Amino acid sequence: MTTKIPNIIRVIIISLISSCFCFSCVEDYWPELKADDQNLLVVDGKITNKPGPYKVVLSRSSNIQKQFEYIPETNAIVSITDEQGNSETLTEVEDGIYLTSQGGIQGVIGNKYKISIQTSDGEKYESEFDEIRETVPIENLKAAIETNEIFNENELIEEPGIQFYVEPEISSENPKYLYWGLEETYEYHARYRTYYELNKGDSRDIYSLNDLRELKDTEKRYYCYKTNHLKDIFTYNGEFLSEGSRKVPLSFLAFGTSKADFRYCLTVTQYTISEQAHLFLKSMKELNKDDGNLHSKQPYQVFGNIKNIENENETVLGFFFVAGASESERILTEAPPQYIEYQEPLCTLIFDDIFETLRKIDEESLPVYVTLVDEREGGGESMISAFPALLLYTPECIDCTVKGGVVIKPDYWDNSFIYELEED
Repeated sequence: MTTKIPNIIRVIIISLISSCFCFSCVEDYWPELKADDQNLLVVDGKITNKPGPYKVVLSRSSNIQKQFEYIPETNAIVSITDEQGNSETLTEVEDGIYLTSQGGIQGVIGNKYKISIQTSDGEKYESEFDEIRETVPIENLKAAIETNEIFNENELIEEPGIQFYVEPEISSENPKYLYWGLEETYEYHARYRTYYELNKGDSRDIYSLNDLRELKDTEKRYYCYKTNHLKDIFTYNGEFLSEGSRKVPLSFLAFGTSKADFRYCLTVTQYTISEQAHLFLKSMKELNKDDGNLHSKQPYQVFGNIKNIENENETVLGFFFVAGASESERILTEAPPQYIEYQEPLCTLIFDDIFETLRKIDEESLPVYVTLVDEREGGGESMISAFPALLLYTPECIDCTVKGGVVIKPDYWDNSFIYELEED
């Protein structure tokens, strides 16, 4: 069984968070952390006003002096409770991963929720009740072609790409702390379309394309679409939002990568969170300011909102988020041709005597594929013929799914508005 390692579990423990993040309005007990501390409980979970199931992931931290190791916390009793006493016990669906049921407990704006955990050794942990706050709608998503400056081996490099922005709707109510969850979907292609296949056990009486098995459309794995949850942290104090400063920068997509070769979609969900959650995320981002995500090794300890009921001196890592989630919005972009740099794998084509080669090819070298290569007038756009070429089996050359994508196109891919990118 393969388990995806959640972002927050990769917390590595070294020392206390620096005093510059200690705000007087948040009074938490932050115990001293020893360098040899290990086997600490790590909690990663969330409940929102959107329908579940809601997921909670439990693990144990590994020794900071060793390479990171994912240690799931199994056989725990995990429950989510509202302030009216309604509660649901989650089911462990994989080692360390706990889910509510379909149609189970539902987060409601204005209600308060907490998490309770009893580990297999009998230790009990819980968070304080926290309220799901009113959501703030997303008014606009924007994007522009910009240049990002990065340091590579002490050299300043200017990197062109697409900078995404979000504009939250301005509210006259109390300031809200905002957090953005991002999901990317991008299109990529295999190097060649494959039309015919010769596999083990097939007849070698081959003198034309008609003697080969023609691949069905469903077998041509040329176009793929891949979706990822971005690990970058984007949080903001809504107190500073105004009509003149609503455009908040989100992720940056560099040109010259496979993600930018074709269409790219960013889906954004805007969460309203507590001040404590905001400070937790802000600290995580600051501690990883070089790349701004939860996967990096951390030089400090970041404490969350979970405590041992009977031992407040025990350090518990992670956070249980109680958040109001807006309706997700998406922006679909396409890089201008002058910025596209196709990343093509090295693939071997044979043009001469391909049928004789197919008749003599070693059984252990199968399967192999035949593609049709276009010959164009003077190298231009007008195709004058297509001739067959033998494509020796290299998975990434003929099967886009080996890179983790799927061949099912999102339903919005062809019919959605393509955002017009402009130079900033």
